[in-house]
Amino acid sequence: MVDKETLVHKTYPNIVSLGDVAGIPTSKTSAAVRKQVPIAAKNLISLMEGKEPEEKYDGYAACPIVTDYGHVLLCEFNYKKEPEISFPFNLIDTSKEQRAAWWLKVHILKPMYFYGMLNGFA
Repeated sequence: MVDKETLVHKTYPNIVSLGDVAGIPTSKTSAAVRKQVPIAAKNLISLMEGKEPEEKYDGYAACPIVTDYGHVLLCEFNYKKEPEISFPFNLIDTSKEQRAAWWLKVHILKPMYFYGMLNGFA
């Protein structure tokens, strides 16, 4: 099982990747990329400065699972399948389906992804 990744290519150490092209065993979600970006950036800077990359990605993933119209089960975890709750999700019980999680997914996360992350503003 993978414990943590540097997001640096195993054969070509001057290549840093993230998201779908990284080829790591984690979900391909915007939430995962949100956690990968700072790690990849720090490791890229380290490589550019001639240092070894030290930052590690723990496999964080968030999967909003739609269980019914108006209800979502928020799942956040790492490679070890341990819960890794992030703010503001720690304000609700993520072990139960929630209407608040539906509202968050539809009205905040979806627009943030399409109008912020894809455009490079988030």
